[in-house]
Amino acid sequence: SLPVTKRGFGSYSPGFLHAPYPYCYRCPIGKHYPECGVECFHLVEDTIRNEAKGQLAGIFLEPFLAAGGLIVPPKEWVTLLDNYCHE
Repeated sequence: SLPVTKRGFGSYSPGFLHAPYPYCYRCPIGKHYPECGVECFHLVEDTIRNEAKGQLAGIFLEPFLAAGGLIVPPKEWVTLLDNYCHE
């Protein structure tokens, strides 16, 4: 996130968790798409498992990010997230 967009707004609402967004150009876990098998999805699962502790009410997703360029997650990542939500 961009610090300038948060200036004056304080911290996020309490109880909200944040997982890294899938950014294939600068992968947060150093992998290369599509050979990675969309391993970045495990970051979402890990965040939920380790931080939500069974208290998850919903998932909010920005379908794409557009701060300084367009970042679109891999289709497989969105499908995995959708399947996870339905479980």
